[in-house]
Amino acid sequence: MTASISNGVNIIKKDLPKSIMEITVTVAGDEMNGYFEQAAANLSQNIKISGFRSGKAPVDTVEKKVGSQELFNEAANIAVRRTLPKVLEENKIDSLGVPDIKILKIAKGNDFEYKAEIAVLPKVLLPDYKKIASGVKKQKVEVGDKEISDALMLLRKSRASFIQVDRGAAKGDRVNIDFSAVDEKGVKIKNGEQKNQPLIIGDNLFVGEFEDNLMGLKLGDCKEFQVKFPDNYYDKEISGKIINFKVKVNSVEEIILPEEKDDFAKSLGEFDGLELLKKSIREGLISEKELREQERWAKEVLWRIAEKSEMDVPEVLINSELERIIGNLRANVTQTGLRFDDYLEHIKKTVDDLKKDNRKEAENSVKVNLVLKNIGDKEKVEVSEKETEERLNKELLRHYKSIDEASKKIDLPRLKDYYYGIIRNEKIINLLNKFLAD
Repeated sequence: MTASISNGVNIIKKDLPKSIMEITVTVAGDEMNGYFEQAAANLSQNIKISGFRSGKAPVDTVEKKVGSQELFNEAANIAVRRTLPKVLEENKIDSLGVPDIKILKIAKGNDFEYKAEIAVLPKVLLPDYKKIASGVKKQKVEVGDKEISDALMLLRKSRASFIQVDRGAAKGDRVNIDFSAVDEKGVKIKNGEQKNQPLIIGDNLFVGEFEDNLMGLKLGDCKEFQVKFPDNYYDKEISGKIINFKVKVNSVEEIILPEEKDDFAKSLGEFDGLELLKKSIREGLISEKELREQERWAKEVLWRIAEKSEMDVPEVLINSELERIIGNLRANVTQTGLRFDDYLEHIKKTVDDLKKDNRKEAENSVKVNLVLKNIGDKEKVEVSEKETEERLNKELLRHYKSIDEASKKIDLPRLKDYYYGIIRNEKIINLLNKFLAD
């Protein structure tokens, strides 16, 4: 397809595989003369040419000074920067990533020609998504008595009191300890010395048999013991090794839980008795399970739609999603206190290996997002400025005192686009949910 976008510029568009659009742009010689003059002005800013002020030397003079190649490269760069954005805008082409530019023809006084290969959003041929959505059933949500009892126990533990006791520590007691840890060669391990470390015996938050070794110890007692770390422990420096610990007990406290009675429910300030508390817990658990089931259902529906959709996913979107996946993994590993490079060495993989392992997941994620976008376009799902502003302000005020404070620390326009997408996707999911209800 040939088109003219403005005086002196013509284009030919061609669709290539993998959602790549090839655009051949021709800039008329008369138009190109101005770009050569600008190139000469740019290049002569930083060089001294006898008889001419900085930036004022003619094209031929600058060419003799810097060489044809440098002049042509500068003129071509200017021409591409000036014309390509107009080509994309006037042809309503949403480019993804950085276009691949190839100069085809350039000479003073002649037409300039270049080719741009641009990744674009793929065309998506959707299946009957209404039928697919209506065919995926939701699972019934139920809450058992044990779940309520467990939740009630967590509440009681959160309101527990502690009494210091003059006896040996027992399971369920809270102890406060100082400890140091060295390997078999006597070398202190990373984070191997802690002061006033609290722990509850029996919660199994410490590795191996560490907590068992505290049983029976009293205030002021000291003990030395060994613990073998699991072979699959995340820190490869001590995984599978025997570590020597020295422990001193600073306190032993018995945990006193409030009784499961009306008085406890009333102490929370919102309930007249235990039964109303249990009812509230049940409703909360049901609501939580319904939300998880809705998420599971939506994920299955969208994947089934994506599986039956026809699209040619561009590599740039897959690579972008892979970067996001690896970035999240890197952040999670770093939060554990382990260097990402050490983690890679431990699992015997490179970043490229991780990308290969996660490629299918990335491709599926891109397909689902494209499906969401196209269903939203087809169903004319809209998000108002007011909706976006309200969601943005609500989320920001959870973390900042004011919007003005937030604006100094974060990119508000970018965050606004993010919440626009979140709200739009929620509306599309609700629409698919409606098809199930119908």
